[in-house]
Amino acid sequence: MGYSMSLFSVTRRQFTIGSVAAATAVSSPISFATPTKTVKIGVLLPISGVLAQMGIACATAIGILEDFLHDIGLSAEIHLEDTESSVDVSRAKTEKLIASGVNMVVGTFGSSDTAAIAQVCEQKQMPLVINLAAAPQITEQGYKYVFRNFQTGPMLVENGLSLMGDLFKSLKKGQEPPKRAVLMHVNDNYGEAMRKGISELLPKMNLPFEVVGTISYDPAAKSLSTEVKKMESYKPGLIMPVCRLNDAIMMVREMVKQRVGQRRGKNDEPLQAIISPGSPGMYEQQFYKLGKYSEYLITNTAWYNPKSKLTQRAKLLHQAKYPDKQFDMNVAFTLEAIYIAAYAAKAAGSFDRESIRESLSNINLNERITLGGPISFDSKGQGIGMKSASLQNLQRRPQVIFPTECREATCFKYPIPAWNSPERV
Repeated sequence: MGYSMSLFSVTRRQFTIGSVAAATAVSSPISFATPTKTVKIGVLLPISGVLAQMGIACATAIGILEDFLHDIGLSAEIHLEDTESSVDVSRAKTEKLIASGVNMVVGTFGSSDTAAIAQVCEQKQMPLVINLAAAPQITEQGYKYVFRNFQTGPMLVENGLSLMGDLFKSLKKGQEPPKRAVLMHVNDNYGEAMRKGISELLPKMNLPFEVVGTISYDPAAKSLSTEVKKMESYKPGLIMPVCRLNDAIMMVREMVKQRVGQRRGKNDEPLQAIISPGSPGMYEQQFYKLGKYSEYLITNTAWYNPKSKLTQRAKLLHQAKYPDKQFDMNVAFTLEAIYIAAYAAKAAGSFDRESIRESLSNINLNERITLGGPISFDSKGQGIGMKSASLQNLQRRPQVIFPTECREATCFKYPIPAWNSPERV
């Protein structure tokens, strides 16, 4: 049985957005052969299940795809399938798309689901462009047909910790960096990869704090009361969540309920900041339903480049199409992955899978939507030269505070006000 979505008219079992406009001249140094028909791209996203909120946000990229690709002389026919946030469904839907005749695949979001999709695509020799998934092992399998336009967990950790260093170095006179930190992380593949990366990299980063406690939890947990109580027992100056949307909301609600940071003795370190070293959750649009309690939290993560002309065009299209939806990294990386796929197919001048794979291997695009250098992949299919941004929740939206060349906010708030502080409005 199907169901309707407010984003666009589709059903649960088969999503077809249809063909977009015919290509015009491409703004690229490559001279393309013109295909006789439009490339068919299968897109896999978690439209339902535990990752549904992020998957639906990703899917808004498809709603602006026709105009976005037309402006840069590309076109694509998109076939969208719901992975239902399930490894088994992800695998089955990938096989279904390949059997239906798509020329390449883009997806998905969760690392476990993406690992299953990558395995199927490699077996079927189907080019795959990953939009969002950070588990490093995905591009460590020796795959030829898998290309990831997203940072691995260790990349996110290194960039995220480096940005923490930038933040603490910029503190004003009289402001003290935190000395004690607690890491709270989901216990799935992604969370474990982040935990491992932090434990390996932190001692090399010369940061002012040490991790005095590590607490893992199930992202599908119904309560985080015990975990938050344990976390507060360490009296940390810095809380480092590695989370998803639903558990991020649950975590903050529990922090407010337990008045985290507000019952400490005069000799205890005060709570200075809540900073994710690289995870979704705290910048998501649904997170701002927490109102004043969503303010001042910081996320260091892969992000879009607000100065890029491609980004500015995409944001205008997105705002016009979805005035009540947030343009964020979910939209940006999904849009960019499809952009890469469409570009590679046209550069190949053929819809032959091997030709597309070769085109992806050699791709080099100077302009991109997300932060980083030119779009290209190493010999393992891993995107290189990608950067992160430090985002602080200010006025109910994520604003870039670092790197300074991309800064959107004129200043950032530090230390974090108490949950019941009149500064929170």
